[in-house]
Amino acid sequence: MGDDYTMAWIWYGLSALTLQIVAWRLARVFSNQDLRSVLSIMVFCILFTPVFIEPDSSYLAPAFMAALIDMVTVSVEVGLQRLLPLLLSMFVTISLSFAWRVYRSKKKPPSYVTL
Repeated sequence: MGDDYTMAWIWYGLSALTLQIVAWRLARVFSNQDLRSVLSIMVFCILFTPVFIEPDSSYLAPAFMAALIDMVTVSVEVGLQRLLPLLLSMFVTISLSFAWRVYRSKKKPPSYVTL
């Protein structure tokens, strides 16, 4: 099981990285840098946030896949609970992105116009 599990994560990681690059290229359509940044962060979090398959298991799965499977097989409530780590990771990364943007904007020296 260990070799198959590792290979599945390697293939998933490569596929998710490819999708991240495609999403980054598609986000260039938007002229607003903040919107592009938030969209890229959201795609990254959706693709790369893992959750444990079972509470006592050591195996991980992508959070959005685990949520979809639980919504279909168990119940919608259980599936929505699986989305909590995903939403938390989105909130944290978007907050850090916003804080970095504020920090960078304060760091720029004012441009003076001399006549």
